[in-house]
Amino acid sequence: MKIFQMTEEDMTLLLDAAKAAEFEVIGSHVKVGVRIWNEDRTRGIKWNPLYDDADALRLAVKLGIGVEYYHHAHRVIIKLPNGFTYGVSNGRGKYDMYEATRRAIVKAASVVSKNPEKYIGGDYELA
Repeated sequence: MKIFQMTEEDMTLLLDAAKAAEFEVIGSHVKVGVRIWNEDRTRGIKWNPLYDDADALRLAVKLGIGVEYYHHAHRVIIKLPNGFTYGVSNGRGKYDMYEATRRAIVKAASVVSKNPEKYIGGDYELA
């Protein structure tokens, strides 16, 4: 199993993504990610869409983010509900298409959290 050590930027992206998805963060740790309430608010659950495919998929579905992956170009295309489309070119270090896809989803959610009214009908640029 891959050891995951988050950077400060990763934690910021996670917290922003949780905000966009309207999840209440109840804790965080650099080796785990964040803890959020489960749906009936009876217990905290680990949530890290930068590392977990299922968490990333749920985040994309909740925010209406479309995802396309182009193997030949090693590129992830993100489509926001307002119709805006942008591409992200890879993960960290050795190319990992799954990591790149999860990271693109989380970055999109982070952008949404900072300006939700623009998300509904504007353009975004990811660094």
